[in-house]
Formats: sequence, structure tokens, C-alpha cells
Amino acid sequence: MDEKEKRPSQHLRVFDGAVAIITGAASGIGRALSEELARRGASVVLADVQAEAARAAAANIPCAPGRRASACPVCGELLILGKSVIRHTQPASGLFSS
Repeated sequence: MDEKEKRPSQHLRVFDGAVAIITGAASGIGRALSEELARRGASVVLADVQAEAARAAAANIPCAPGRRASACPVCGELLILGKSVIRHTQPASGLFSS
């Protein structure tokens, strides 16, 4: 494997302008992923069955100018999540399940 194959793609490292939906985002790996994606320029939607914990986590995630962190309760219906994303941000660029 040459050096180029070992390095992650630059495209995978920058999420500027992306919208990411992260499930299980109120705590643990999901929350850490939300924080990292926001740090890299994405707007993030924290989806979790623990709605209040997701709202609290979203409120504490620093975002780049023009980006936001919002929370969406998960009630077993992805349609509700999708509508929330469109209402709060824009069409999603990625769905991350933790």
C-alpha cells in the first residue's frame, strides 16, 4: 500500500456546509461524533429517544458561523426525523447511527 492509500481522503475530513443526523446522540459515541462533525463545519441534528438529553447536548455544541446543532426526538419513525431536519436546517448530507 503506497502512502496515498494510507491517508484518509481530504473529502472525508471536511464537512463544511453538510447536515449530519446522528442517532443515539444524547451521550457517548453519538454525542462525541456530533461534537466532532460540528467542529468540522457541519450542522448537526442530534436524534435520540432521550429527547431532553439530546436537547441539552445540542445546546452545548459549539458550531461554526451559519451552522447549528438541533435535537430531534426519536419515536421510531424516520419520517418525523426527516421532516425535522428539513424544517431546522436543510436536506441531510449524512445519517450516522451510533
